[in-house]
Amino acid sequence: MMPAILIYNYTLNKTAHCVCGATAQVWQELATTGITQSIAHHIAKLTTLFQTINASAHLQTATPNLIWASIRRMCSCFCFMEITMFDNLNEYLAAAERHYQKRGYSFEKDNLIKIISVMSDAFAKYPRVFAFRVDLHFPDNIFTRMLSGGNSRYHGAVLKAFFAELEKLFVLDQIRQATNGKRVRKTTIRYVWAREQTAEAVVPHYHLMFFLNGEAYCSLGNFKSKNMNLANKIRVAWHRAVFEEDLSIDFCTERGLVQFSEKGQHEIFSDDPVAIKKVLLHAAYLAKRETKRRGVGYQCFGGTNK
Repeated sequence: MMPAILIYNYTLNKTAHCVCGATAQVWQELATTGITQSIAHHIAKLTTLFQTINASAHLQTATPNLIWASIRRMCSCFCFMEITMFDNLNEYLAAAERHYQKRGYSFEKDNLIKIISVMSDAFAKYPRVFAFRVDLHFPDNIFTRMLSGGNSRYHGAVLKAFFAELEKLFVLDQIRQATNGKRVRKTTIRYVWAREQTAEAVVPHYHLMFFLNGEAYCSLGNFKSKNMNLANKIRVAWHRAVFEEDLSIDFCTERGLVQFSEKGQHEIFSDDPVAIKKVLLHAAYLAKRETKRRGVGYQCFGGTNK
């Protein structure tokens, strides 16, 4: 089977040829290159769709960047399904339901698609990806209770500030690497997030699944360490965002607002379908419907779009 990145690029190119009308030649090439039938089936659907787009002068001139972004995202999701041993979205959904059967969770298909999209975006740039889950909590005090009422935007603002603080800490790593004459290893911060709040809880909490460059970070590090490893970067970034001040690692560890799991971190390669499937099932927890308060003026699930 072709590696994920090659399938992604190959399918994207073949879809472009389909749009140009060379459908017969494309099918002949598909038959001789090992691309599976289900990918070919999806390209057939895309061919029909984008031939319609080509026939419309309005669509051709209106949003070409948006159209091609859609092609990339759709192809990325289709091809990634093949690599992960899920033939289609329904199979991923069924696998997630089996995995969490004892808890009785149900899942949103759109959220599962988003997880696949973010993960495939990471593999489109990095051959090795470090994926891990983290849970972020707010302090339960009068201040946060007051700001948790109605459709308050406080929590979303804190989450945004958290990513900004984390990015600053990553940049400091890169500066240190350059200063010490080492190879600078950068990463785009890719993630999916879920906001949850049980019926009894006064304030919400966040679950996040990160997908980073495995060459830059491949472990959270020792959770008890006093050094600025990845786990402590996340702790410090979250507490800075919540308390709006610079805080020590000891303070952040003692408050316990950030929770990790030893089993919640995965180093994965684009040609390892077993590991990829394991991560997708782990990430599916964020896509569950339970404990998400919908229809009250704020978003419950999201992720990066790059």
